[in-house]
Amino acid sequence: MNDAVQRFFYRIWHTPCKEAVYDWASGKRYTYGDLGDRANRLAAFLVEERGLSSGDVVALASENRTAFIDAFYASCLTGIVITTYNCLLRSNDIAPLVERERPRIAFVSERHRDVMEDCLRSAGVECELVSLDGDVSDDGRSAYDRIVEGERGGGVAPFFLPTSTSRTRRCSFTRAGRRACRKRPCSASGRCSTTR
Repeated sequence: MNDAVQRFFYRIWHTPCKEAVYDWASGKRYTYGDLGDRANRLAAFLVEERGLSSGDVVALASENRTAFIDAFYASCLTGIVITTYNCLLRSNDIAPLVERERPRIAFVSERHRDVMEDCLRSAGVECELVSLDGDVSDDGRSAYDRIVEGERGGGVAPFFLPTSTSRTRRCSFTRAGRRACRKRPCSASGRCSTTR
């Protein structure tokens, strides 16, 4: 496993309340625990709800956003291949890529939805489109946000990683093989009460 990926998963487990990402466009802040939970939920959605497996292709066509982080780590958990399309290109430039890669699901921003629909149509590829910022429900969240925030009909329980922010007790193994436990509750400020 890539060193950056190992460090990310280490951070999810050991410092789940530490801020990891500030999304400038939305003004939201995400902790490592938040990102781990989002990747978990996206992985669960792709595998359990949509039946994808290792080697299947999922596409992203959007401006920069945290969905790229979610998708990257979900792909590490599942073996699903993530491909991104530069939607600044014209649809006739992207269509050959779509035809070769044949994504089963594409996460698209509303700004780039028409380009992706044209590409899929001209390539003859059947693909489910999931809106990253459109298809807003009554609560003001997009279809993608409903997936990664875990409130789709009761929520999809994360199953790939430990649910880092939902438990207050953490256990690991020492070099001698003994179990070492420590408490890591998150405080109301969103910071871990103990750090390592």
